[in-house]
Amino acid sequence: MKRTSLILTILLFTIQCFSQKKSEEIYIGALNMHIKNYKTDTLIVQREIYMPEDLPNRLNGHFILFLGENEIAQNQKNLIKIHPMKVEDGLLVIEVTNFHYNLKNKIWMCIGSIKYLFKYDCLQESFVFHKMEILNI
Repeated sequence: MKRTSLILTILLFTIQCFSQKKSEEIYIGALNMHIKNYKTDTLIVQREIYMPEDLPNRLNGHFILFLGENEIAQNQKNLIKIHPMKVEDGLLVIEVTNFHYNLKNKIWMCIGSIKYLFKYDCLQESFVFHKMEILNI
């Protein structure tokens, strides 16, 4: 139990200490993997306060439009939401959820979510992609 607490404390300290650049790299990595098979040129991503400021507007051949909640128009058909980075079982996790706007009911409907898990590689001294988990509805 003490060993687990020590490992968790070290991991949390590492997460708090790593720079904004490292955080940005993890968000970009998750978003890049998420959008690689999209067919549309422009993607709408909901901007949140926890997201790094300097995420790219162009990634993997797509133009990415980051919009705040109040800027998202209901005439847009699809939306991507990136959830806050969190720690699960010693891994950094970023969950990305897809929404589709239902014109008939006038609501955004969740159509699926994927968790991107990153582990710390001591040799590279950085977090590297570990695996993804598809969360179907």
